[in-house]
Amino acid sequence: MAFARDCRLVEELAVRLGRVADARRMRAWHGEMKTAINRHAWDGDWYVCALDDDGRPVGSHRNRQGRLFLNMQSWAQLGRVCDEARWARAWASVRRHLDTGWGFKLNWPAYLKPEPNVGRMSYMRPGICENACVYTHGNAFMLMALLERGLADEALALLRAIDPVNPRRPCVNQPNLYFNGCLGPDAITDVGHAEHVWCTGSAAWIYLAVTEFVLGLRRTFDGLVVRPCFPSAWATAAVSRTFRGTTYHVTIRNPHRAANAPVASLRIDGRPHDPARPLPLDGGTHEVRVRLGPVPRTAARRKDTR
Repeated sequence: MAFARDCRLVEELAVRLGRVADARRMRAWHGEMKTAINRHAWDGDWYVCALDDDGRPVGSHRNRQGRLFLNMQSWAQLGRVCDEARWARAWASVRRHLDTGWGFKLNWPAYLKPEPNVGRMSYMRPGICENACVYTHGNAFMLMALLERGLADEALALLRAIDPVNPRRPCVNQPNLYFNGCLGPDAITDVGHAEHVWCTGSAAWIYLAVTEFVLGLRRTFDGLVVRPCFPSAWATAAVSRTFRGTTYHVTIRNPHRAANAPVASLRIDGRPHDPARPLPLDGGTHEVRVRLGPVPRTAARRKDTR
């Protein structure tokens, strides 16, 4: 699924460079991956994690342990391999089986005894590390997937859930930073306790999710475009960003308190600016004012098609 996402990104670059054959090849490879994944990895309510050396599924309803894995569901969206119906079923399964109140577990049920065909994670104690802990990095992937689907309120709920100071986490320690993960509800002791503090790849993903998707300052080859996926709970937000030598002080207002509302107006230094166009790249400093409009009745939730 990650390869499928890479194909889309490389296709975009190839189009930009005028390399038509490469773009066509990436598009074809993505199509082949999408077809294969949906043919062999769809399990009815979610995507399986893998096939072992004997072709048996890991992360299937047929397994007694490790039936459902978080990352496959988020990456089905990030790789653009799932359709609307399959995403809805997979997301419902994630909420039903993996939600702890302080983030999603990596898998369900936890492995209680080793399975040699699965390997290392099945030998870990339940609720620890890859064996059903609340892994921050995996939650960051799902955060991005929700934002790409335009599910602004659900994304904010997850962002609050994995906040290091979330009071719903049973055992709060080191509440000043994002950590690798915390012990899941299947752990024998210290449920909710942070593990591997100061060691996580999630910080960059969360920064990307908040700055480029929630606040909507999206990088393009031609500069930043403003496309927020703003939650209904927020009336306003402000952010400053320097990009390619130009600094923007951006204020976003959401007067209708709508989730994932479209940009109704955008002004740069007091002058109207087409929201579809990138912000100017001139090495200066600009004040950017964004007002979000109501969500059209025919499209209660816009979907990002990046």
